[in-house]
Amino acid sequence: MSIADQEGNEMEEDSILDCPTCGSSMLKIMINRPDTTITIDHCRTCEGYWFDGLELEKVVKEDIVVEEFDLGSSDVHEANFHCPRCSGVMETKVLFDVRVDRCIDCNGMWLDKGELMDIQERYRASLNDNTLLQLINDILLKTEAPA
Repeated sequence: MSIADQEGNEMEEDSILDCPTCGSSMLKIMINRPDTTITIDHCRTCEGYWFDGLELEKVVKEDIVVEEFDLGSSDVHEANFHCPRCSGVMETKVLFDVRVDRCIDCNGMWLDKGELMDIQERYRASLNDNTLLQLINDILLKTEAPA
């Protein structure tokens, strides 16, 4: 079964992933664009987001509105959980001065409540597509040695 949000995006009730921070089932938000459909996973309990691959870049670059889900201040924390997609190790990275969690195996990214809106605002302020692309590529391609 699917429902629509205020922007007309489809939201599926059935979810494949469990939230990595609170364990609740996440729903899929399907954002229909003229050339593609972007599917992100959203936890309605803790309000976090899971992005596969380059979905985060697409959402930020295309200025896709998700603020009705992403209101509130972000909570800074260390990545002390496993990837909800592949169970890989998560590491904390910084994107536009916002701490995000990235899977070192599948390159998925977890954003806590408020972090997506913070990244979108800082990206709009920078007005530089190359900055976002370079930052995301740096995060996805570089891994830090375990301490």
